[in-house]
Amino acid sequence: MDVHVDVQMVTSAITLTEICTMPYRKGSPAIAARYREYFTNSEKLFLREVDALVAEEAARLRAKFSLRTPDALQIATAHIVGADVILTNNLAWQSKTKTKVMTLEML
Repeated sequence: MDVHVDVQMVTSAITLTEICTMPYRKGSPAIAARYREYFTNSEKLFLREVDALVAEEAARLRAKFSLRTPDALQIATAHIVGADVILTNNLAWQSKTKTKVMTLEML
């Protein structure tokens, strides 16, 4: 049986900051440019800007759960776009959201 699942992924623009930091730190701007190209031109991955809605939701999450700003922005982005699942390496997020939280190992 051939099963086709159409998956749309969304991440906060802060992901680009996080993923490009190491290449820049190691003097590899070409790698950072490849990451930027992927994150800004992918057909299946949408980079969601941090706007007033995301910022306010992140502030609410920070106030309630004492989250770091990057974590709050990621979870807030998922909330604002109505994500079905949050894919992260941080399972502690499970207690910070009603959205299902998964790691790559769980897929």
